[in-house]
Amino acid sequence: MRVCALCVACWLLLGCRTVPELPQVDLSQRGWRVRQGQAIWKPSRDAPELSGELVWASHRDGQFLLQFLKTPITLVEAQGDEQRWKISFPPQGRTMGGRADSRVVDRFAWLCLARALRGEKPTNDWAFFLRGQRWALGNAKSGEMIEGYFAP
Repeated sequence: MRVCALCVACWLLLGCRTVPELPQVDLSQRGWRVRQGQAIWKPSRDAPELSGELVWASHRDGQFLLQFLKTPITLVEAQGDEQRWKISFPPQGRTMGGRADSRVVDRFAWLCLARALRGEKPTNDWAFFLRGQRWALGNAKSGEMIEGYFAP
């Protein structure tokens, strides 16, 4: 019994890896492309719409930063690269993160939007449309939607 418990403990310790902390983003460094605009977020079918400013920054090495703000408050901040992600909801004091291959990413519209803005095709539950500077992301099942535009 002890050997079995020891094997399970070793398997759990060796099988679980902590996702490395994402580096602090410095948009003044070379390689960042920053776009600003406006967005409307409807978190669910029955929720009211929230409007605010949107900052989208992408780096040629695959890093990204997406912020949805209602000045002076950041409502949502999503950050990541090709291997990991982090999303924060500062008003609620919540932060989550994980590996980029995680199915959890599909639960967060902001991470799906970041993927779509990077040129990746959304999963089956999400639809993304882009026309010029205007774009929209929606989930027919949950009713969640984000739409907006970037300033030229």
